[in-house]
Amino acid sequence: MAILAPEGEVRVARPDEITGPFNLVTGLPGGGGDRITASFRVEVQSYAVNDYNGCRDLAKRSEQRILAAVGQEFAGVCVDEARIESHPSFASYANTPDIKRFIAVYRLAFRR
Repeated sequence: MAILAPEGEVRVARPDEITGPFNLVTGLPGGGGDRITASFRVEVQSYAVNDYNGCRDLAKRSEQRILAAVGQEFAGVCVDEARIESHPSFASYANTPDIKRFIAVYRLAFRR
């Protein structure tokens, strides 16, 4: 979450009412580790209200920030690797046309 903080609001739970742009970060199954490095699969959902282009741009900036995090330290851990499993792609949201959402999946490796 600290990696994406410069892009604006980052959440780990979806709010009851979506009122502004934010990234929702969720851990996915499929990680692992070897006593030194821990790997994680992470889904990032970017949201915006009535702003397809703004939502897409938030998702793309977030992807670039994740990829650029390699070699940097966040909250006491170093990012060793960042890979894209799926680029941000548009996904409708619960039959609510005014809510725009892009979903991407990344694999990240960290060490302390």
